[in-house]
Amino acid sequence: MAQIEWPTVSKVGKETSHNAWLLVQHAYHQVDFQEQCLALMKQESAGEVASRNIAMLEDRVRVNKNQPQLYGTQFRQTTGEHKPLPIEDEVNVNERRKQMGFDTLEENIAGMYEQYGPPNQG
Repeated sequence: MAQIEWPTVSKVGKETSHNAWLLVQHAYHQVDFQEQCLALMKQESAGEVASRNIAMLEDRVRVNKNQPQLYGTQFRQTTGEHKPLPIEDEVNVNERRKQMGFDTLEENIAGMYEQYGPPNQG
């Protein structure tokens, strides 16, 4: 990244750009690195970085810093429920989600149950 900054779609292709984001998104214990990458991603023009990836990394960074998330992309699985971690200004979360290309929070939660079923009861 020192040479090309964020690996955008036009620099490395869609798949490689997405894979770079996956690595950063799952660097749970490297919040400083995640923040640096998030700043680089936000500097890029539309279409060069998936807005959904920016939103998910933004939420991951905020959660890792014990702050409420903005887009409701980070969940915890409690006994029988998929629950979003705390959300800042939750009343307006669906508008923010729409701007980043997501379904509503309610649709997302319903999709989680459809795809994964309820979390284990144990």
